[in-house]
Amino acid sequence: MLVVFDRYEGEHAVLIDQHNHQIYNIVIGCLPASAQVGDYLDLSFDTANQPQLILAPEQRQAAEQRITAKLERLRRGDHLANNS
Repeated sequence: MLVVFDRYEGEHAVLIDQHNHQIYNIVIGCLPASAQVGDYLDLSFDTANQPQLILAPEQRQAAEQRITAKLERLRRGDHLANNS
């Protein structure tokens, strides 16, 4: 499942499922070494119910592009032109 690394809370990383918004508190040591807040990860659980996390950099890039496009539309005032 695709999750986003939302924040740190003590010794845990808070991950949020992008489809159903379920929250997972994962021990920081289970994260990939290069993981940063805002990163997208593929989360699965092994047979011992231990989290397996793999960075999904293409998902972060896609999110950054969506946000950039939205900011550009706001700066141009596109949202105002539709309310005339």
